[in-house]
Amino acid sequence: MVMAGSLAAVVTTADVWVISAATAQTSRPHKLAVRIQNGKADSATLRVTQGEQVEIALSSDQPVELHLHGYDLTAQLEPDVPATISFVAKIAGRFPVEAHRMDPAAKGTRHAGTLFYVEVYPP
Repeated sequence: MVMAGSLAAVVTTADVWVISAATAQTSRPHKLAVRIQNGKADSATLRVTQGEQVEIALSSDQPVELHLHGYDLTAQLEPDVPATISFVAKIAGRFPVEAHRMDPAAKGTRHAGTLFYVEVYPP
């Protein structure tokens, strides 16, 4: 690979493929998973790099509507039915994922507010 400053060149040979950092960030999604149980997420913070394609697999033991602030994305979860939030991490910062609606019938597990954060770091 030939480096010039912080740019990488794309080089192909018969058996070797070298791709640029920008292409690498968008070619395969950064896959993460969060399980919500009893109104709490099993991860407090998810960290990704700006420019990445991000896929967050979500599951919950009760119905809940999740909202990723900053990117204005929502996911409606049903008990033990996986859902996914997908986006390109274009904006750097710390973004809360909040429960906007959680099953009020579940005793002691109603939780409104931030369940976890997505932190997007510059490359």
